[in-house]
Amino acid sequence: MRKTEITVIIAEDEPIILNNIAKKVENTDPRIQVIGKAQNGRETLALLNGQVPDLLITDIEMPGMNGLELIREVRRLYPQVHILILSGYSNFEYARTAIKYGVDDYLLKPISQSDLSAILTKMTETILSERRQLERNILSKTLHGDSPEILSPSSFPDENFLMVLVHLGNLPSRYAALIHPANLRDLWEQIDFNTFFSAHAEVDHTWIIDEANLYQKFIILHITDREIRPALMAMQLNNFVLESGITLPYHILFHTVTIGYPQIWETARDMRTALPQYVSMYAQNYSLYPEGPKCPLPDHQQKRDHINFLYQLQNDTSYLQYVTTTLDSYAEAGYPQSITDDFIREAYHALPVVFKVDDKSALAAMSDTLSHLNTCETREQMNQQLRISIENMLQTQSTASGSEHLYHQLKHYIEVNYNQKISLDDLSDRYGYTPSYINRLFKKECGLSPLQYQTSLRIAKAKELLSTQADIDIKTIASTIGYDDSRYFSRVFKNEVGTTPSEWVRDRN
Repeated sequence: MRKTEITVIIAEDEPIILNNIAKKVENTDPRIQVIGKAQNGRETLALLNGQVPDLLITDIEMPGMNGLELIREVRRLYPQVHILILSGYSNFEYARTAIKYGVDDYLLKPISQSDLSAILTKMTETILSERRQLERNILSKTLHGDSPEILSPSSFPDENFLMVLVHLGNLPSRYAALIHPANLRDLWEQIDFNTFFSAHAEVDHTWIIDEANLYQKFIILHITDREIRPALMAMQLNNFVLESGITLPYHILFHTVTIGYPQIWETARDMRTALPQYVSMYAQNYSLYPEGPKCPLPDHQQKRDHINFLYQLQNDTSYLQYVTTTLDSYAEAGYPQSITDDFIREAYHALPVVFKVDDKSALAAMSDTLSHLNTCETREQMNQQLRISIENMLQTQSTASGSEHLYHQLKHYIEVNYNQKISLDDLSDRYGYTPSYINRLFKKECGLSPLQYQTSLRIAKAKELLSTQADIDIKTIASTIGYDDSRYFSRVFKNEVGTTPSEWVRDRN
């Protein structure tokens, strides 16, 4: 059996009073057991050396080693022991000194049953609370592969443990970071596991242990009846969670074989590893482990065919339709979530090949979509998120392609007509975009505005004419490249080059 009693050693030098106190202690609560009685401090230390109690009740004035000396030694050797001192009115100052040594409480003699019961009831709850916390810490360390240096004595001697792994939401994707919603703690608190298990008489204690994955908790049960029916309890627990009103998908993996403390770590490891084989998308369900049925798996070739077909779809509408239809079929078949996870990943990986989407953009969009996978409550939510994500990518790609095409059209038109009068309004009328958009787009791609680019072409042509035709005059050059006023041309040339046309020719010669 797991330890449930509060053990007590009493130190009092008067035998009649000692026995009377022991009787009153055991009358207080059936969980309290007197395991030793001593008449002085040295006898008490000898008893503690054989069995350390939860509580020491000691008088202050005793022959040999008195109560204060005893308390100092107990605090040094056994700091976990709680201490209650008994004091007469004449030595109340001793009691105050003892309290400084860290005793929990004191009682004045003569001791009444009611006063003793009140203090022991309070101390019992404190001791049991500390014990539960210690046991929880031990179990938590064990679950995570740490061997506690100190085990609670005799707390876990039997093989009466059952383990339950509860996961809220779909499983996290293997291909994206996990996002925790702000209300995750509230979602867990919505399910009162302690209330459920306390209603089962065969469960005498429940520990709820957090996992590194905040969507996941282990519940460890200590049972008193080895004839417990785990399958029935698992079904009842599932119904209880459903009735809590939780809307997220969840899965309960209920270990049906009772185990001992040494098997807890290995069992927890096996259950974590096995969980993905039992979880299908969007389901609120439970499974029995290890004998319960796992999710069915698709034929390997069928899975490959689904992925290969993605690369044959050239139309964005048919692509999206195929992706969502395939995911629907996976959900209806009850395939494990890993199949859905893999297919969504492949759907994004195919985008750069099929639609020339930027690789980094596709990877970022995939990560964003899959990071929300565990909180999707229905396949309609998942499909909607996928559709929006992929449509946005294709729209961005289409816009980028259209912008690049427009830039090349503008550039070609200016190069052909560099010596003609061109304005942003002219370009706007010709290509159907606003002047500001044309100006912004062209400058982004070229580094120059359309009119600056036209000027650069004109100056380049002027330099060519000045270099190849020594007798040509400035007026002819200006007219050839599109300027009606030769003086204006000279000013533009100087502004662009730094010298007048004549100075430029002279400097070259």
